[in-house]
Amino acid sequence: AISLRAQAVAGDIGLCVREYRRISGLAQLVERLGKGLRYRKMSWMEQLSCVYSTSATSRAGAEDSIAALDLPMSQGSSVELGILHLDCPSEACGNGDYRLGAADEATVESEFSVMAVTGDVVILPEVQSVIIDSLGPSCCVKSSLQRSYRRFLRVPSGSLQLRVAPLGKGTLQPDTKFSLRAGAALEGGWFNTVQPTKEGLLQMKVEVEDLVPKLHRGFWVEARLEVPQPLNYTLSFQHEVAADEAKLPATPLPANVPIPSNLSQADFAYFTFQPGKAASSHLCLRQCFGQVELQMENWSDVAAEVEDENPIALRGNCTAVTGLADGAVSSVLVRKVSAAPSNFEIEFTTRADERIQLSNPVLNVSDFKLCDASRSCEFSITVSFDSASIGLASSGLASEPQLRYEVLAMEADPDLHPNTSCGLRAVMEHKRAISRTAVQVGRYSWQHQLQGVLEFEKVDFANRSIVVNVLASLVLPQGQIYAVAGYRATQVVPALLRSSSAADHT
Repeated sequence: AISLRAQAVAGDIGLCVREYRRISGLAQLVERLGKGLRYRKMSWMEQLSCVYSTSATSRAGAEDSIAALDLPMSQGSSVELGILHLDCPSEACGNGDYRLGAADEATVESEFSVMAVTGDVVILPEVQSVIIDSLGPSCCVKSSLQRSYRRFLRVPSGSLQLRVAPLGKGTLQPDTKFSLRAGAALEGGWFNTVQPTKEGLLQMKVEVEDLVPKLHRGFWVEARLEVPQPLNYTLSFQHEVAADEAKLPATPLPANVPIPSNLSQADFAYFTFQPGKAASSHLCLRQCFGQVELQMENWSDVAAEVEDENPIALRGNCTAVTGLADGAVSSVLVRKVSAAPSNFEIEFTTRADERIQLSNPVLNVSDFKLCDASRSCEFSITVSFDSASIGLASSGLASEPQLRYEVLAMEADPDLHPNTSCGLRAVMEHKRAISRTAVQVGRYSWQHQLQGVLEFEKVDFANRSIVVNVLASLVLPQGQIYAVAGYRATQVVPALLRSSSAADHT
């Protein structure tokens, strides 16, 4: 199933869903002539051949500003969705009373927001306690309308209060059901089900210890609303805990130690650090996979972002920290930006020296070449880069390490982070590299300029933008990776590189 939600911020809007069709210009002309020959006046839904349709207005309050469609889609099916500006000839319009707004008429503009959700479950962020939602209309499904909401709770104590209230003229019918369950994996049945009160509300209050007895860690809560007819409503989700339990546990950051972390079930994590008297202090966030952001608390006046040209910027998104009182403990919050699980590394560093020294982190991408017919690849490009060296921060190692290089190419994706060392490792772990090659260097090699050739099997990449970078690893004799460093990622369009290579040979 697909749930479509659109809210009219200004003016009047319509949602039109119709079957996805590729039809010729002649077929379009025949369809228009057929509609023009009809003697009766057609509604805007008929004019557009909408299979499902609904409308919303911003002029009557929140209860009428939401347009909702719940579509029973089968896997692999395709539809077209149109968001339309509608005109209302009278003060109050129903779905069929609107008419399409003409572009040349001086009508009020429409502004809207739209969201599509696949499946019947909505994941609620930890920080969101009240939402406005809608179920319907009943034209689109044969059974009752339902939606489930899930939220992760960190603290397994206190009480949980849920409340559903209809918006506007909507009412909760007697056969409306509101169910609740909880657990680490949500595998059990429903804990409780309530029906509307005399006041026309759905209310539920339970003790967390009754929901998840003897559980000493975070857990999921799922609430399911089932209504027999379309409904606009608000859902309130309150978790009340004691003040000493509500505070999230914070992870201390020791100096110069990268701390790997992830946000999958939780939406944010707290970290603390103690600046001390170090002359050079930086807090560095390295995004590995997914999307997170750093929020500093109570020390923005003594923090400054590091410019990209600064060598320390290669350690990640770094912020210089100066002017804090000696011995003071500062806190920072890392928040998940997208709904997908996110991995990151955070480090409070007081060292200026690097474990791996990159004298020149800039890459040079050149030599677009088509592969021979005897080979499986379509084309290749050459990536040139300066060799790295063992940094001063690694000079105290008892055994002599060796530098290894991995050249990677990937598609541009907000969840991938080719500019961080852990982001490059995540690309390899998640098998998101579209091409990769290892560059072998002898232990006592004095070669300064290195090259890696990336081969691509799909010619489709020749016309798209790709991102290229090099990951340098410092490997101990027993095979353990002691440190990693990434060069500066370079965005490449192979088609342009091919044109440039062709011009150089003419």
